[in-house]
Amino acid sequence: MINEIQTLEKIKESLIKIFESAQAARIAKVTEQGFVSQDRSQGLRPDLIVDLETPNNKRYRLIVEVKSSGQPRLVRMAINILQTLIDNKPNAYGVFAAPYISEDSQQLCKEADIGFVDMAGNCFLKFGEIYISIEGKKNPYPSSWSLKTLFSAKSSRALRGLLSSEKRDWLTIELAQEVNISLGLASKVKQYLLENELAKGVQEGKLRKFKLTNPEQLLTRWSDEYNYKKNNLNDYYSIEDIKTLERKLPGILSGNDIKYAFSLTSGASFVAPHLRYRRSFVYIESGKINEAAELLKLKRVTSGANVILMEPYDEGVFYGLQDIRGAKVVSVIQLYLDLRNFKERGEEAAEFILQQRIKNRW
Repeated sequence: MINEIQTLEKIKESLIKIFESAQAARIAKVTEQGFVSQDRSQGLRPDLIVDLETPNNKRYRLIVEVKSSGQPRLVRMAINILQTLIDNKPNAYGVFAAPYISEDSQQLCKEADIGFVDMAGNCFLKFGEIYISIEGKKNPYPSSWSLKTLFSAKSSRALRGLLSSEKRDWLTIELAQEVNISLGLASKVKQYLLENELAKGVQEGKLRKFKLTNPEQLLTRWSDEYNYKKNNLNDYYSIEDIKTLERKLPGILSGNDIKYAFSLTSGASFVAPHLRYRRSFVYIESGKINEAAELLKLKRVTSGANVILMEPYDEGVFYGLQDIRGAKVVSVIQLYLDLRNFKERGEEAAEFILQQRIKNRW
């Protein structure tokens, strides 16, 4: 991981290149103050000061706060420091700097009228007659724990537990046990959520717990990354009407100790009864697809399927199963994820489930 001292050197180089290329102002002087902004005996001091002169002889001073990470939590801290440092200084402009600054963190800076610059080449500087904006550069120093890692198979088990709970505060060990993941993985998930302001710590006596602060944003981000086709889809045809088959299926599969759960339009029909659909979608536990198909008298086909048996990409899809009218249906969280990017009126059904079945538990 790149530290603040290394970042500061790179940021100096970046700022020099930016103003040389833009020719909007000349850098007259660069002063390093050192990382002492938390030393209250010396008062707040910026990490870096950049003095500028414009072609029409106006002078500006960039007050730069450098952090080793551009996570939203650190951005908010830096913004507070910068706003204090530039207060009542008409020619001073605050700039946040880090190895990489995400879109969310960039937006925080813009909303606070603070500039930003990172080592990827992204920057936003807007003061006086100066306007320089370079955005869309990719992170050259990706963390091993990225947003995609958060939504990977095992990590997403933790999210299912968190999003399914009704305003619950969690101990890390409780979460690990609840969703059957290691304590270490649960800790990484918690840390990521805290650092990206998707969760907050909660003190209960001597216990330090945590809870989600913006579950809808987390679920939306997850659904943007997710597609039901991550599962292994198996196409079959039933000579029976699918409604008839779905009425028989619970008894047949449960009677033969095969774990199953309705999802997609089949699952949605249990919570949104007026939904029309032409194909049945059922999760079947790994290794039991062929047995289930035989018991249900299904024929494997390459086209014209009306029954899709889905082998889950992870057993987490069975977390929080609902028992509705004698049938097993995936949790409302899993149902929302599966439907969100499903073309056959899936997004409409997903929105209904979000508004009517999920939000009230948060």
